[in-house]
Amino acid sequence: MGVCERSRSPRRPYAGEARERLDRVDFKPLTARTITVRAALEAELGRVREGGFALVDQEVELGLRSLAAPVRDRDGAAVAALALVLTAPPAASTR
Repeated sequence: MGVCERSRSPRRPYAGEARERLDRVDFKPLTARTITVRAALEAELGRVREGGFALVDQEVELGLRSLAAPVRDRDGAAVAALALVLTAPPAASTR
């Protein structure tokens, strides 16, 4: 849900507030899939704004995927978010 929250309203430009939040992000990897480069995170936030939902595929914890979407009021402002967390299928064996 954090990615949804950081992406903000699609009507809102990439404002100074968003840049300030990204300045405080610790890009320490939690898994091999964690986004660890600011430009890559900015691109992902753009995809979230465009698509209206966020998919996190084992970026925070191996074996977990989450899908999140903002709940918007009639003016388009995000007022809440809904999330679904699922287990990821085990990786295929390399034997």
